[in-house]
Amino acid sequence: MGYSSIDQSEVQHATEVLSQVSLDQNGDQAEVLQTSIKVGTVAQVVVATIAGIGLIYLLKLVLVTTLSSMLLAYVLEPLVGWLTLVGFLDRSERSSLFC
Repeated sequence: MGYSSIDQSEVQHATEVLSQVSLDQNGDQAEVLQTSIKVGTVAQVVVATIAGIGLIYLLKLVLVTTLSSMLLAYVLEPLVGWLTLVGFLDRSERSSLFC
């Protein structure tokens, strides 16, 4: 048979060469996969940023109203506290005076 003429060392060398070629191909595939994942991640960040900016643009009236009311409450809180301390306001009048 033709297989008896092949040395064991030749078989081992051929196996090593094939495994090295296989590792190189897998390394290339892994590199392509990592590059693809990086590009996908960047694309997701860009899309999320654009969506966030668009949402802020669409809700600008609600956001301005909410932030303005929070600022007004923050600014008037010392005045309400002082009027309560002086005795000019009690608990029930605090909320109705400024509403």
